Amino acid sequence: MMIRTIVMVLMCSLAACGKAKEQSGGGGGGGGGGPAKVVASCDLRAVPMASVPTCLEYVGSAWTAKEVKARCGLEGQVFLEGACPTDGVVFACVQEKGKPMEAVNRYYDKKEKAEQTCKAIGVPL
Repeated sequence: MMIRTIVMVLMCSLAACGKAKEQSGGGGGGGGGGPAKVVASCDLRAVPMASVPTCLEYVGSAWTAKEVKARCGLEGQVFLEGACPTDGVVFACVQEKGKPMEAVNRYYDKKEKAEQTCKAIGVPL
């Protein structure tokens, strides 16, 4: 049940609020050697509802810093102008790989749960 909640929170974080408009140039979709440049991030590690401490990096060409900042305003998420911290990451995966709404999820605890969640929503890095 908790995994479903995590998956729903993460999917809503990426897909809710509808349609991030595509822009030409910038950000990239992450083709080739891994995720593209990070537009901005939302740190969810302090969110009480998250059973696995997580930080989301928005890397797809559809994202703007303004849109990411608006998404981060939900329930204690912290907006970061760059990438998520890498210290303490136990697992990571990419959602929407190579697409305009590509994002990277970084998990900081509970490796088994993080791995299960990644397999359900994306591709492990």
